[in-house]
Amino acid sequence: MDKLTLSVKPREAGKKTARAARRDREVPCVLYGHGIDAVLFQVPELDLRPLIYTAEKRTVEITVQGGATQTCILKSLVMHPITDRPFHADFLALNADEPVRVTVPLQFVGAAPALREGLMLSYALHDLEITALPRDIPGHIDVDVSALTGVHDAVRFSDLTLPEGVTAILDADATVVAVVPPMAEEAEIVAPETAEAAEAAAAPEA
Repeated sequence: MDKLTLSVKPREAGKKTARAARRDREVPCVLYGHGIDAVLFQVPELDLRPLIYTAEKRTVEITVQGGATQTCILKSLVMHPITDRPFHADFLALNADEPVRVTVPLQFVGAAPALREGLMLSYALHDLEITALPRDIPGHIDVDVSALTGVHDAVRFSDLTLPEGVTAILDADATVVAVVPPMAEEAEIVAPETAEAAEAAAAPEA
């Protein structure tokens, strides 16, 4: 798993200081974890981009000015509903000997023969919640779609190969990705019924 280093500034609690940070294009953040006191800090928006716009899970080393370096992961991120700018971020401190539950992205690999037949893939999952020691957290989990050839073929959770040291709780039959008919075919099935209904509605009463 890739590692990102952030040098951040401490901040005080309160809405006033949080608003001031956002005016300066910085994101209010909090670092918390088992056995440590919460640390409040702020970081430039641009410095968070490698964590936001990526298909990989990354660990982060945070050094607050005048403090020690802490290894952590981005636990949650709130985006502003209008500007779509990062509004607040929570980081979870990692203990090398303590398993942690995190969400990692799925990466779909291989070429599905079904696509050459004009069929489509429907993605039921884009990420997976796992439990692992920090050193075992993968950047992503591969999902091979090369065996998907016809309608209703699917990759299920039981088909995935999880990296060593990684566990996940999910029904074995849970669908990850499946082959479905193209939307045009569905429209052709519905259209005649719709046309008949419209014609009946437009007919004058006897």
